[in-house]
Amino acid sequence: MMRRSKPVVVAVNGLAVGGGVTLILSCDIRIASERAQFEERHVRMGLAPDMGSSRLLVQTVGLAQALKLQLTARRIGAHEAGRIGLVTDVVPHDELMPAAVAIAEEMAAQPTASLLAAKELVWSNMCEPDGRQVVRREAEMEEQLMRGPDFAEAMRAFGEKRPPRFNLPRTDPSR
Repeated sequence: MMRRSKPVVVAVNGLAVGGGVTLILSCDIRIASERAQFEERHVRMGLAPDMGSSRLLVQTVGLAQALKLQLTARRIGAHEAGRIGLVTDVVPHDELMPAAVAIAEEMAAQPTASLLAAKELVWSNMCEPDGRQVVRREAEMEEQLMRGPDFAEAMRAFGEKRPPRFNLPRTDPSR
């Protein structure tokens, strides 16, 4: 889910524990209802963080918060999860699914190739220590995308002062 998939929006309504927390960390947008709770309980079970959570959690919430969550195994509520960045949004319970769908629709309106490229770059470059390598990857991806139909449509739309129409069937005569 992290690199080679379309963007993933997760809506958390109940309890995410251990591997459940790790699973949501691999999602791109994490929305929680006010009723959601999160717990990194590996140590309480006599285990250690797994499935990449020791890295993903640090990258998501920072070292201090990750250590606090993983070493205490304490449960936190949705608002604290939002405050530390574990989730991107906290919404009232009855607004959870509409909020998740709205964000998914907003992303779906963007060019698929660009979404996939942005996601690939973020995950590839997140821990890249060489800034030149980061810029090289971005330049290569940008060059590739500039040769594609989505960039051409964006430029046409800009010139015609209209919103771009992405992700249309290729048989559409307006493309």
